[in-house]
Amino acid sequence: MQPGNLSIVLNPDVYLTWDRSEGVYVDGYNVLRDGVKIAEVTGTSYTDLDVMGGGTYYEYQVMGFNKFGGLSIPSAVVGIVLPL
Repeated sequence: MQPGNLSIVLNPDVYLTWDRSEGVYVDGYNVLRDGVKIAEVTGTSYTDLDVMGGGTYYEYQVMGFNKFGGLSIPSAVVGIVLPL
């Protein structure tokens, strides 16, 4: 099952949180920005420090993984425009 409720908060960095995948064995999560994996985490949050401001638009997703190579369905896409 896919991770749920992906949300973004600017603080001033891009801070992502999501609900863990239910009913499946998950060791961690891949964080994707604009369709490209940028991090692998074991919890349900991530702070993206490698973004540019100035009205730049980014899309994020997360997907669970396990030690056997299995991947969950990606979360819904959440986008954000960084302030100027």
